[in-house]
Amino acid sequence: MTMTLTAIDRKIISSLCGDLPESLVPFEEIARRIGVSEEELLGAVERFRRSGLLRRFGGTVDHRRVGLGASAMVVWRVPGEKVKAAARTIVSCSAVTHCYQREPRPAWPFNLYAMLHGKTRAQCKRVAGEMSRTIASEEYRLLFTVREFKKISPEYFRSGRGGDEQRR
Repeated sequence: MTMTLTAIDRKIISSLCGDLPESLVPFEEIARRIGVSEEELLGAVERFRRSGLLRRFGGTVDHRRVGLGASAMVVWRVPGEKVKAAARTIVSCSAVTHCYQREPRPAWPFNLYAMLHGKTRAQCKRVAGEMSRTIASEEYRLLFTVREFKKISPEYFRSGRGGDEQRR
């Protein structure tokens, strides 16, 4: 379901992308910067949350600095009628941060993808194996992260970067 956004809605969304200001009153500061009241800003955030537009609002940690030294994209081949149930099982694992369904290709038959973090590669392999047995799909691969090139929060409706459109 699409939602019509006003110019103020777009400013609010854009202002919430990235880091919050280092302030005792970060939302008051953001509201002041974009020319709305703190109540208007927080009311819009609640409206976005209720409508499903805002799915989550939270902090991001550097997983390596908290002791999670291994990351792997795990890919499974799951029959179409079992994908939703398998995905529900996979996303319930606390080590999983992302889970997506993709179209399989002739040379790459995998259709369910999840990003998994663990202390070691061995732990990631063990968790992926346990998940695979639980979802009854032994057709899977682990693609371990070798090096991270970019990691930023998405930016939506920022002007000066190709206009007022979502970055792709």
